[in-house]
Amino acid sequence: MDRDFKELFNSHDFAAVMTQSRLVYANMGIPKAAVDQKAMLVAGDGWELEYSGEDSEWGENAVELLSSWLDRSEVSGRCCFSEGLETDSVAVSRDGDFFILMVLDENRNPKIQKIPAHRVGSGKYTDGEKMEDGEHEGFTIQSGVVSDGFGRVVAYQVIDPTMDHDKDFFVSSQNMIHVTEQKWHDQERGLPEFSASFNQLRQSELSQDWELLAQQMVSSYALVEYNEHGAPDIDDPLNSLNTDFGEATDKGLVVEEFSGGAVKYFQSNSGGKMDTITSNRPSDMWDRFQDRIGRVACSGAKWPFELVWKPEGLNGNSVRHVQEMARMSVSSRQCTLVNAYRKVLSWAASLLISRGVLPMPSNPMDVASFGFIMPAKFSIDPRHDAKTQIELYKMGIVNLTQILRERKRKLVSHYDERCYEVTLRDLKIAEWEEKTKVKIDKREIIMLTPNEMPESDTEGQDQTETIEENETI
Repeated sequence: MDRDFKELFNSHDFAAVMTQSRLVYANMGIPKAAVDQKAMLVAGDGWELEYSGEDSEWGENAVELLSSWLDRSEVSGRCCFSEGLETDSVAVSRDGDFFILMVLDENRNPKIQKIPAHRVGSGKYTDGEKMEDGEHEGFTIQSGVVSDGFGRVVAYQVIDPTMDHDKDFFVSSQNMIHVTEQKWHDQERGLPEFSASFNQLRQSELSQDWELLAQQMVSSYALVEYNEHGAPDIDDPLNSLNTDFGEATDKGLVVEEFSGGAVKYFQSNSGGKMDTITSNRPSDMWDRFQDRIGRVACSGAKWPFELVWKPEGLNGNSVRHVQEMARMSVSSRQCTLVNAYRKVLSWAASLLISRGVLPMPSNPMDVASFGFIMPAKFSIDPRHDAKTQIELYKMGIVNLTQILRERKRKLVSHYDERCYEVTLRDLKIAEWEEKTKVKIDKREIIMLTPNEMPESDTEGQDQTETIEENETI
């Protein structure tokens, strides 16, 4: 194993591992559930674009324009930005990576095209081969990634869909973004999440197929007859060697016809009886071993097994551990995708500025000052999490801004909504008091505490007298 990654993992290895991963994802419930659950939490109810630069007025206009552009940025038009995020996460988990190609449509408008993992490869070139002609002369190609002598990626080779490698073409790394979770410093391509457990998962699936076959064989026998002959009674008129008025079957099967109460008679003391087949398959030991394989596979994929299968035996601490593991895994994947889409947004904003659709900001660096407000964090016990945040807020450890961001909220809009609700409540109370001449207690509209006391007319007077006494002292 003391070799460069490209020697340990060539393009043939990548194709084989990706194929196995796609088969596992398509045919096995636990890996598919883990991949889909993570993708669902990564995308959530969508990402909200935000601006963190200095020119707030420019940023407000840019956010409005780019948010609208993101929803229709996909050149195929098959999905909006939020739907595409879930597919992006699945692609990274299942295939190891994917690519975002930044292109222009027929009207010179910016668009993006998602390139799946199998469409980038070395084609007619051999892994590690130095290219001898063209604009990439002297560069090395490995699994479709063209790099210079320092390991810097300069281009990617996109494979023609007809597999005619003479039609393959190169795309500059400035126009295509490689989205993956890198685990090796010299890694060219990504690794699927369940790549460490493919052998065990395949064997587990084979064991389940055999176990199901054994159960089918057992369940195919409804009843078993015990008699002193060990064969059907040929003198019994209910037994025949034919199926239709003396016409024998191909295999000579004995057919027993039950009629009326479906009663079978045996001679006294003959030892004959009817019995059913009982089976204890699959056994508890077999079941626990299958769970162990699933648990090992999920741990290698950085996803809690308890979220996809049998969440049993959990206490308060283990529940919070499962929740934190899932949150960290989701946050890591979101970080991977955010880094990619920040590059996309900077490219789109720069292009819109050059075309005059968007004005130039006061600080040119603000073109790259875009980010996202993530969806609400996944929570197994929301009540406990809320209590914890309240205590941390009282102690000054966290701010309201942090708490609101975990719920996909902004502080300014939060205060706007609160003030609007309070103002609307007071206006409506005044309106109905004027209309009906009936005094309305605010507690009848909303009660902030269970035993909230009514407002006292002398409360303000007593407080004023206390202040005056303190000032005199």
